[in-house]
Amino acid sequence: MVIGRIEDMISNSCIFLTSLIVAALINLCWKMGHEWLYYKHHYHPPNIVKQIFLRVFEINIGIFLILVIDVILLVYFWSKLNLLELLFDVPLCLVAMASGLLRSEFDQVSFIRKSHSLDYAGGMASNYYFGYLKHVLAASVTDVLEGICERIKLYSAQNSVSFVSDKLVILIPNTMYLNPKIDDSKLLEKTNALEPVIKNRAGVQRRFYNDVYRIKKPINNKYYYIVLEGATPLQSFYDAMQEERNISRTSLKRMQREILLKFYTYLKKLLLSRPDTENEAELILYNAYKEDGSKVDVGEVIISYFHEKLKKET
Repeated sequence: MVIGRIEDMISNSCIFLTSLIVAALINLCWKMGHEWLYYKHHYHPPNIVKQIFLRVFEINIGIFLILVIDVILLVYFWSKLNLLELLFDVPLCLVAMASGLLRSEFDQVSFIRKSHSLDYAGGMASNYYFGYLKHVLAASVTDVLEGICERIKLYSAQNSVSFVSDKLVILIPNTMYLNPKIDDSKLLEKTNALEPVIKNRAGVQRRFYNDVYRIKKPINNKYYYIVLEGATPLQSFYDAMQEERNISRTSLKRMQREILLKFYTYLKKLLLSRPDTENEAELILYNAYKEDGSKVDVGEVIISYFHEKLKKET
């Protein structure tokens, strides 16, 4: 009797699984038709139908195993299955899919966290790296002095000063907003910039500048200089969130923390992916406000960060 009950439970589960698979196939067929009717111009001919089919019916190993298991169960329990239940279960599954019952904001979060550059954060990090950082950080074959480390050493020798880091320090506040006047900090004083770098970008001669600041408070009993700037893509993203008037603004604000962290981790990954940039920049992710709600002085962030770092190095 126990075995019979187990078999009944398995056969019922088989009916439900089959209903779910049939509903999913119907849903995918509808998506394929919708894609063909409204978005076929997004595909390059020839074989547009094939391209749509492969995109819509993408099957991974997990889905394939479920299909195989379902077929095996159908064959084994065929005589005990009440296939009329499919007439009721399939429509219910379709309604659940159409109503968004199986979707949530977590799906968007999971998409952002995945390792790809198709999301907003990954795109910003890629543009920032390939459009700017790679050109100001790395030394070229023809001119070694174009590298950030070499330009810092040259500045240090010419002005008889010491730098707290021989890298470009990039500030990443958790709010994504950074005061454009970094020297408004009581602890930082702007000085002459590093020697600019001139690079040809798509036929346009571009001049890249990197600002230098004097840290007014000593770190481990010594005064230092620093090459410092904010992550400009995040500032642009922050501005866009303030001006956006459609529904995407709310969605972007809810995802702000996820986008920030993905930008930070993906940018770090890009910097480490090339030998000529892996030791040329330092990212500082920090909270822009204290626990009491008051703003954090950027200078305090710098001093605290490098105080701990220099302590560990000595």
